[in-house]
Amino acid sequence: GSSPAADPRSDSGTFVLKLAGHEYGTEKFSLDFTGKQVTALSESQLRDVSSGQMIRTASKPVLDASLNPQTYSWSDKGPEKFDLSVNFASVPAKTQLHRPNGKDDVREFQLPKNVLVLDNNVTIHYQILLDRFAEAGGGKQIFPAYIPQSALPGTLTVQDAGTETIPLGGSQRQLRHVVVLSDNAQIDLWVDENNRLQRLYWSAPQIEAVRQP
Repeated sequence: GSSPAADPRSDSGTFVLKLAGHEYGTEKFSLDFTGKQVTALSESQLRDVSSGQMIRTASKPVLDASLNPQTYSWSDKGPEKFDLSVNFASVPAKTQLHRPNGKDDVREFQLPKNVLVLDNNVTIHYQILLDRFAEAGGGKQIFPAYIPQSALPGTLTVQDAGTETIPLGGSQRQLRHVVVLSDNAQIDLWVDENNRLQRLYWSAPQIEAVRQP
């Protein structure tokens, strides 16, 4: 008996995070496709632009084989330490925010089981979006989405914008451009031939994430 081949979508690496062109942090990630479960781990170190303090955050969505979220956890190790957990398997979905003062905030939401989890300042979540987009056939797709930290549901339009040659990592690279649109934001993604995210740019706050070679 031979071992099953590893899923080519499994991946790990680091994104450098920039604000208005200035580096303010890094995000280390791993994306593990195993059998009927997908786990995305992310650990970020961010420098608060106002105080200069370093903040450590971690996120972990667990999804089924169709990339539908099952559970989600997020923690902030900064001055205002708190933890957030979401159970998407329950109906309605339940979120619980754990605060240091012991006053938890519990909320319930009616969310479709195929909702996309796109949390604040977590780049690797956009890779899951890209994998969902590819499985749906590309082109132009509309997805339900949910931002756990903001407790905000909504919809996203994702569309292919063709291939471009852009400067990245000191060289010119030919990458596919994918545009993500919400009611109040546009986020641009550039992906390589293996559908792996190489650059993210959110124009309004001038936030950029670039994958390290």
